[in-house]
Amino acid sequence: PWVDPYLEPEPLFGEIAPNVPLGSAVLDLNVLTLPPIPPPPMLPELGFTVRCAITGMPFSGKTTLAGALNEAHGLVVIDPGASLIDAKAKAKEWAALEEARLARVEAATPKEAPESSPEGEGEEAGEEAGGEDAPAAAADGEEEETPELDPADLEPVPRALIVEMGEKAIDAELAGEPVDAVTMATIIAIAVDALAPPLPPRPTPPADAADDAPLPDDADDDAKAQAAAKAAEEEEANAAYEEALKASIDARPVGFVIDGFPNTIDEAKALERALTGLDEARGDLIRARVSDIARPTLRELAAKAEPLYVSVLDAIIALDLPSVDYSTKRAEGRRIDPESGRVFHLDYDPPPTNEPGLIARLEDQVPPDVARVVDRLGAWEVARDAREAWHHGGEGGGGGGAGGRFVGLRAGVDATLGKIEVAEAAGAVVADVKRKKEAAAGVAAAAEAAARA
Repeated sequence: PWVDPYLEPEPLFGEIAPNVPLGSAVLDLNVLTLPPIPPPPMLPELGFTVRCAITGMPFSGKTTLAGALNEAHGLVVIDPGASLIDAKAKAKEWAALEEARLARVEAATPKEAPESSPEGEGEEAGEEAGGEDAPAAAADGEEEETPELDPADLEPVPRALIVEMGEKAIDAELAGEPVDAVTMATIIAIAVDALAPPLPPRPTPPADAADDAPLPDDADDDAKAQAAAKAAEEEEANAAYEEALKASIDARPVGFVIDGFPNTIDEAKALERALTGLDEARGDLIRARVSDIARPTLRELAAKAEPLYVSVLDAIIALDLPSVDYSTKRAEGRRIDPESGRVFHLDYDPPPTNEPGLIARLEDQVPPDVARVVDRLGAWEVARDAREAWHHGGEGGGGGGAGGRFVGLRAGVDATLGKIEVAEAAGAVVADVKRKKEAAAGVAAAAEAAARA
């Protein structure tokens, strides 16, 4: 008879029925004995209303759209290129500070006196070192004063995670290689985490809080007064904490938009892991350990081996162009205003005609290397299918299925439209995210109020 492998494994030998409980127990044992997989070095604070990214072909208008979303919706633009530059600068700054510390330690370390030489050799050595012109201090046998060492210099300069990532980026550039996806994703995660002000510390309970006990009915007035004062003090501290917490949360931006990342499947996976800790390798390890004799059901294997594919991003706004020809044309015809730094395109984003002197002072932006543009477009096309499956999927997608990982995450926008139309289409995606978040928050508040009633 046919056996549903999702409910029980197929028979092993002829008509011998599989031992489903044994297969389940062996799978659990294999899962429990998995070697530890290092987690990401940090997970950022993600308490923002809108979390999205913009992807698209080179020269499709990603940076222009990111700026428009910043102006219209208050989204902070995370520029991977600028964040990378900042990481490398911090790495160089740390290296300079550490080098200076080591120099101070070396200067404060007492020098060992040179060994005495046999008679006659010392005079000859002295003559070679300067003869009669040698410093009087050396002739008198005086030692140079050793500077006092600051105790703080005994410990290395604190090395933040951004410094480590900057060092990796510098090493990659020196080797003539691109910065790897994991390093870039970690740099972006650090930039996201920096958007949220630190939360205030919770009030510390008094040292004698554990000894508090209800006052007896016959307690004297002094004891009652002390208990009332302590309760008022704790209430005041809790109120101050709640106020500071609300101020910290209110100071956060409404959200962020990542400009032009991720572009490949490796970058997409690295970003999810850097932001949420998503670990696909664990599932592969579990499947590799499945017993051929005591096999689990496919349903149980999927439940324990498949990661939970829930993206931290609310949307991937993809700027769609029908062909690489559109992108190539956009690489040409660009003009820059040297005063404001604004960039225009003669066909796709023409400069306004109502600003006196603007058109006259526009300069040709240095056109990009044609070969490099072709390489970038080719790399984008090669990575398209895998990237689209990850961010979009198909009818059979979701939850790690063959059709994709994050069904519905991708929001396509026709990039052949004008700048205003593209901004409006992307703005509609952001507005929809806000509306859904507000509705979910309202439902949660109503449920909490009903539970308290």
